[in-house]
Amino acid sequence: AAFSAMYWANVHEDPLELAIDDYLKPNLSKTKFNGTKVDEQPFDPDLKYQTALIEESDVKTLYISGAPEVVLQMCELSNSQRAKWQQKIKIWGDQGLRIVGLATKKHTDNKLSKEAPTNCQWLGLIGIEDPVRSGVVETIEQMCLSGVRLKIITGDYLPTAQAIWNNIKSGSKT
Repeated sequence: AAFSAMYWANVHEDPLELAIDDYLKPNLSKTKFNGTKVDEQPFDPDLKYQTALIEESDVKTLYISGAPEVVLQMCELSNSQRAKWQQKIKIWGDQGLRIVGLATKKHTDNKLSKEAPTNCQWLGLIGIEDPVRSGVVETIEQMCLSGVRLKIITGDYLPTAQAIWNNIKSGSKT
């Protein structure tokens, strides 16, 4: 189910989604994705998730991927399970990984609701290392030396953004 969520709740355009595609390629021969996409909600930066409604053998399944803290809230988990996953998200974020949460749910309608999914089955996390690009540290140093005040605006999970910033600062001379 996790491979299905990675495959279907993915518009295959964003660099993160393309990295997920690269990960899936060796497994595509073992996993059949024979369903039909009935409806989808592309990633919305305000909602922080995307969904795809897939029909296969007359069974409709909703797949969700997005910000792990958002997707996790859509799922039915015990308090201890939720705490375990929240801790994993924090650890991976502190390591600077880009993190995606995955979930699924059986669905009866042919259309997606405008409401956020609830009572979903948590499938797990994807953690992707996205190293700082070459030249970023030097560019930021030049900007700061020129008197430019830097503000970082990101949609990433806060510990991930902080870890990436710390990585940039550790390579800086200023």
